[in-house]
Amino acid sequence: LLPEALERWPVSLIENMLPRHLEIIYQINQIFMDAVAARYPGDFDRMRRMSIIEEADGFGEKRINMAHLCIVGSHVTNGVAALHSNLLKSSTFKDFYEFYPDRFQNKTNGITPRRWLLLSNPSLADIICEVPRAKFKHFSSIIIVESTTVLKCEFNRNVEKVSIGSSRFSMFL
Repeated sequence: LLPEALERWPVSLIENMLPRHLEIIYQINQIFMDAVAARYPGDFDRMRRMSIIEEADGFGEKRINMAHLCIVGSHVTNGVAALHSNLLKSSTFKDFYEFYPDRFQNKTNGITPRRWLLLSNPSLADIICEVPRAKFKHFSSIIIVESTTVLKCEFNRNVEKVSIGSSRFSMFL
């Protein structure tokens, strides 16, 4: 996880610039800390780890943990890949995952291979879509080609033409 995603802002900064926001953050933290204390009575270490407001550090300044504020104030915390989601749940935000297990999800913010091919190489996508029973455009990101040997040879020749055309274009660039 990137450090910039785990920002901690000095309370004094928010206090001077956004005093009403700071009041609201303190109220949110109090309500949340009451809920944590009710679920884990006497577990002050857990309360310290989960608090939105971090007590004075080595520099003597309280800080607002923005990631904690986001988790507490959101309906869902999303990891962008399975590995990322597992890291969030097992280490970085383990306490929060135990407290809000239904809020942690995994949604990839990527592109499907099918969409990538349609956008990046429309000529190749057209050739694939011409093959009988190539269930490509609408059903799957996997290309299924179940044709006769003759059609496969024709398909291979067409793919080679597209490849040569793409190579010429890349040399032009």
